[in-house]
Amino acid sequence: SIRQRRAFNNTSSEQQQPPQQQQQQQQQQQKQQEQQGSDQQGGGKAAGTKRSLTIAIGGVLTLLGVVSYTFMRSSAPVDQVTAASSNFTPAPTPAQITAALQSVATKRSDAQKELEGLSRKEKREKARQLKDLTDLEVTAILRANEKSWDAIDGALRVDTNQVSSNDPIEDYLTSGDLKAGGGTKYMVGVFDGHAGYMCAEQLSKRMGPMIDSALGSIGGGEKGTSAALNNAVVRLTRNTEHQWDPLSMALTASFIAMDRELVHDALAEFK
Repeated sequence: SIRQRRAFNNTSSEQQQPPQQQQQQQQQQQKQQEQQGSDQQGGGKAAGTKRSLTIAIGGVLTLLGVVSYTFMRSSAPVDQVTAASSNFTPAPTPAQITAALQSVATKRSDAQKELEGLSRKEKREKARQLKDLTDLEVTAILRANEKSWDAIDGALRVDTNQVSSNDPIEDYLTSGDLKAGGGTKYMVGVFDGHAGYMCAEQLSKRMGPMIDSALGSIGGGEKGTSAALNNAVVRLTRNTEHQWDPLSMALTASFIAMDRELVHDALAEFK
């Protein structure tokens, strides 16, 4: 019986732990349980968010479909739209535009005289008192530089317009056939003059002929109009890594040559 008591005491002593260790184990178990619970809640929230997002997207698409269908059903027939468009004010005649532009020029001259000699603050206050332009005068300004013509034997219609903010206008347009290289090509260029008109003016006069010359140099073996253009074509031809088509090479060579002539060669004259 003594041996049995000793064995029982040894076994019970192994199972018993100090209070601090038991508390630590209990705290760890509580943390694990809380972590598992939060993970389950997070998964539930994510799933709920996905479901809410899916429902919201579906609702928006449904609403768009209903609006589109309602709009298509409620749209006016073609004959009604045509009849309504006929109520617009007719375009002014060339004589009306000329007279309106003369009126604008007079108003501008009178305004400049009234603002002359005033301080900046006084000019702002005086400008608020100037009369607004009429609808016809505004229309005349917007349509003063309208142009339209047919190109490539009527296969292409070109419409252009310019509204100047400076006098003289700093923007230039150019157009014309590109005859070299075969095929039918027509070039339209818009050149925006920043802080001056001279560069845009030169580009509008020289870029078209240079591109045409580059096409002849690439396709027909002709010499270009300038040494800078010939050098650019040779450089691009040697670049075997890029597969150039004739038009892309002509445009690139022309830009390189024009930059050379307008910038580098012009600066060299002042050295």
